[in-house]
Amino acid sequence: MSRNMWILAGLMAILSIAVIYRGESGMPAPEYVKCKESLVMQLFTGECTARASVSGNADEMNGSQR
Repeated sequence: MSRNMWILAGLMAILSIAVIYRGESGMPAPEYVKCKESLVMQLFTGECTARASVSGNADEMNGSQR
């Protein structure tokens, strides 16, 4: 593998570990996830229509409450 591939593989591993940790620790959902609009639309328009189904943490969003 070339050097760039190792860097890419390392970054993907770090991202994967961070996503798993966030999901398992019950951290609250980010504010941008609680809106119906996409993140790009939120950046351009500044609008946020709240989703009724998102109340807080990732477990509730994924339907895997313990």
